[in-house]
Amino acid sequence: MVPYPLAITSGRTWHLAIVLMAIFISLSGCITFTCDETRSAGVEDVSGPSAGIVGEDIAISVTFYATNGCGSFHSMSDSQSGNVITVEGKVKYTGCICPEVLVTFEEQYIFKASIPGTYEIIFQV
Repeated sequence: MVPYPLAITSGRTWHLAIVLMAIFISLSGCITFTCDETRSAGVEDVSGPSAGIVGEDIAISVTFYATNGCGSFHSMSDSQSGNVITVEGKVKYTGCICPEVLVTFEEQYIFKASIPGTYEIIFQV
């Protein structure tokens, strides 16, 4: 719905209002609203074992959060540089009108070391 402002005055002001309204209506078709986007998830909590065995899966529980009620967990990705692993969660937001609530999602990050050592796992916010 496009609002139809109409101010009735005398003289040229009324013509100016009609011209401005015509410009607004013609430009309104050019404006698009995108209410779907994917952003980095916030990290609320991380828990799991502090040690493991080479070649065995180590499950680390990660609680991600979305900043409003339109967010849902989308994915988790990681990258490794030496013994430093960086993990990032993604939240997909769908909808233009969203409740202002913090929504949490508990996911499992599985780590498997191929060689012995001390590893640092960084969960990006």
